[in-house]
Amino acid sequence: MQNGKQRKRLRLQTEIDVTDLYTFYYFELPKQYMSEIEQYEFWVMSYMDNGEMRIGLEGEERLLRQGELTLFKPGTPHQVKSSNHSAPNVMIVSFECHSPGIACLGNQSLALTDSEKRLLSIILQEANRAFELKTQDGEIVRSLNPPFGGEQMIKNVLELLLVQLVRRTAPQSRAAAPSSAVKSTKDNGTIAEIMQFMKKRLSGQVTTEEIGRTFGIGKAQLYAAFKAQTGYGIMEYFKLLKIEEAKRLIREENRTITEIAAILDFNNVQYFSKQFKQLTGMKPTEYARTVPAQFGRGNLELPLRST
Repeated sequence: MQNGKQRKRLRLQTEIDVTDLYTFYYFELPKQYMSEIEQYEFWVMSYMDNGEMRIGLEGEERLLRQGELTLFKPGTPHQVKSSNHSAPNVMIVSFECHSPGIACLGNQSLALTDSEKRLLSIILQEANRAFELKTQDGEIVRSLNPPFGGEQMIKNVLELLLVQLVRRTAPQSRAAAPSSAVKSTKDNGTIAEIMQFMKKRLSGQVTTEEIGRTFGIGKAQLYAAFKAQTGYGIMEYFKLLKIEEAKRLIREENRTITEIAAILDFNNVQYFSKQFKQLTGMKPTEYARTVPAQFGRGNLELPLRST
């Protein structure tokens, strides 16, 4: 080598290695949907993009809400069903991973951060280009003209998402919650009430000060409590709610992007489009074209389980 000095190389460690995909779905479930009790020898990741559904797991029933993800570990019997409130939109990816580092995520339900949702968006976009996802038998079929490195992108970004989830859920990475947050969230009902309050105000604006006055909580204590329970800042969560409602309006109502921006009280359609792309990875017009083509009601007959 140069100068006669031999360099010692460092082989990079791989903590989580995803080797195979079994199924990849994004679709809208019927309001009255209920699966059979299912059990697989691989990991199944279910992400609730819109609405909510109930999960029967480990002898109890859980509610998987919008923005939350559950990872069913291999060999775990589970059942999913609609919550009867709406037709939920769910993204399901099943994969092979024998890395011990992922074990702490088994059967956990997690509310994703904005950065983690962006990773999911990248995975979904790459899958749409790399695979034919509309097959009736549920098998993954490669596209005839896939983009260069598409499958590697899916593998790498999925592994990155799993690493991030492990980092913030493993015991050694958990930061102690502020004492004020623990005190204020002793009864989680307050935060749930604040969420409902914001959902009712999507056609306008709210401020942290207004929420604090309404619920009798100081600004600093409110922020700490909300962040501790949801993983989001208050205004960050409110913006996310607006974008999720925009996605629903695009899917379910015959309105223009300009009308939707006005309904949700964005200053102008350009700002709305910028915020939408920041959180979803695509412009509203792109999302409007993609949803009917790939994820519409025509895919309802696809099974949740692999065949």
